Amino acid sequence: MKQHLRILLLYILTLAIFSCKEENSEKKKLITISGKLISSESKIVYLKMIDNFDYLTDNYIVDSTLVSSNGHFEFKIEHLPSNLLSLSTKNYQPASYIVLRQAPDKYYYGSCARFFASEPTLYLSNTDSVNIEWFDNKGLDSIVHKTSVGKNQNIMRNYYSNISDNVAGDLDRENPLDSQIAWNNVLKDQQEDLISFDISGIKDANSFENYMYSEIVLNNLNGYLNWYEDVYFDKVNSAIESQRKTGLYNQIFTTYIDHLWNPNSFEYYKFTERFVNYHMNLKNKSFKAYYKPSMEKREIAEKILTGKNRERYLSILDRQIKNVL
Repeated sequence: MKQHLRILLLYILTLAIFSCKEENSEKKKLITISGKLISSESKIVYLKMIDNFDYLTDNYIVDSTLVSSNGHFEFKIEHLPSNLLSLSTKNYQPASYIVLRQAPDKYYYGSCARFFASEPTLYLSNTDSVNIEWFDNKGLDSIVHKTSVGKNQNIMRNYYSNISDNVAGDLDRENPLDSQIAWNNVLKDQQEDLISFDISGIKDANSFENYMYSEIVLNNLNGYLNWYEDVYFDKVNSAIESQRKTGLYNQIFTTYIDHLWNPNSFEYYKFTERFVNYHMNLKNKSFKAYYKPSMEKREIAEKILTGKNRERYLSILDRQIKNVL
């Protein structure tokens, strides 16, 4: 009996030791973001999260660290507050936050490239680590990634560096094409972009592949709608006033619920705002590109949005309504 008791105690002790080792091992698995800052006088680097469904937050700085005499810097963090992060030598708000705070009615203008091309922007999971060479030339930076996720980061960097203000397709405002032909051209060029950037194998909403897919597809969609609402304004008004569910303009908005878009995508936030304003237009039977925060707008959003970002969008509206009222 005593022998059995000794064996049992030894077994329990062994389990406790191994459990402790595993626990300590898990604690040591920190995400490392390190690199070398070249051509800069800055002595501090800031790591910022970018979460456009929470752009009113003041808690966007994840951490800051000193830059060594040879330009080296390093962050070690246990958990990412957002998959989308940026590095900066200044502690100001992310560029998209500034625009959305100061001019929320201009949400549909411009491309995400304006926000993400001037500083290193990273899309990471909780298992990634990054080492980066960062040439801070006060303009468009030149970034070389030396990491196992380098391919992904280079895809993102190349996309934001090379994209222009024009979306795919030939969207000329002076000599506009037929709207359906223009839309077909957008879809054709968009597919070529997805192939060239090797965007395939989307596994889940938060994956890098889905992030790039959301940025590319919704950038083109938002850009096309800007063009259509400008060039074919009469058709837009007619579609809204008649409450038709058919027709190209109304059909494009069904895209919002046809895919599980990446919640980190700025283009997804833009399309969410646009989707809510579109339903406000249907209710009021007249077109406006933007409606100010109101209880009416909140009721519409609560009705038509779903998922986690529904609550986050409503939270933004609540804070805005409180300030307006």
